Amino acid sequence: MIEFNGIPINVEDQGSGEPLVLLHGFLENNTIWDRFVPLLKDKYRVIRPDLFGHGKTPSAQEVYSMRDFADSIAAVLDALHIKTATFIGHSMGGYVTLAFLENYPHRIDALMLLNSTSKPDSEDWVKERNRAIEIVKKRKKDYVRSSISNLFAEASRTKYKDILDHHISMAAAQESQAIIASLKGMRERKERTEILKAFTGKKSIVTGEKDPIIPLAEISEVAEYTYSKIYVLPDGHMSYIEQQKKVEEAFKEFLSLS
Repeated sequence: MIEFNGIPINVEDQGSGEPLVLLHGFLENNTIWDRFVPLLKDKYRVIRPDLFGHGKTPSAQEVYSMRDFADSIAAVLDALHIKTATFIGHSMGGYVTLAFLENYPHRIDALMLLNSTSKPDSEDWVKERNRAIEIVKKRKKDYVRSSISNLFAEASRTKYKDILDHHISMAAAQESQAIIASLKGMRERKERTEILKAFTGKKSIVTGEKDPIIPLAEISEVAEYTYSKIYVLPDGHMSYIEQQKKVEEAFKEFLSLS
């Protein structure tokens, strides 16, 4: 555990080599990366924190902005005596990566957004976040089940039912307050497309053709505008499950793994 502002942050630190920070998304925790660690740990020192309110890291604020999450990651790197690292962030983890890039640009060597975007919430998504907050207050388990199921492409919900059920169980263990704190943070996050464009290090985006959160047309425009390599995969928002082999191939190319 690494303490930041009085909160113990759970961190998995495995492997050796250049530092690689893997940031999970909303309603997830650092175990989502378990399947990829064997691929990565021989060449990279793999750092996997649980973000505030997720996994084994508690939540203590009413709102966790993407900057708050990013500051905690900076503290983790400081505690581990790591100056710079490569970042891969899934969904909200990508939002945190971009907030880190904005505030600690000298500490990122390369970055990959996995089912994520530099764009802020649209007006419709702000309304959806507000609706979600009210549902979580009254029916957290219903919200978690519906929210996670909808992240998968329809066919994937049957194909990966056991994994989906595990994710629902994992997310349902989060406190309602923690879920709401992250929903508010995502709702209020800022536009960071220009920040991504200005970054001169290696940058890649992995997206799903049927991703209900990240429209393909929008993220394709972002990739072109920011000079980011884009990998367009089949299925939905959970590419690391729905298209694990293709994600591994993208990781190998991005990280120069043989």
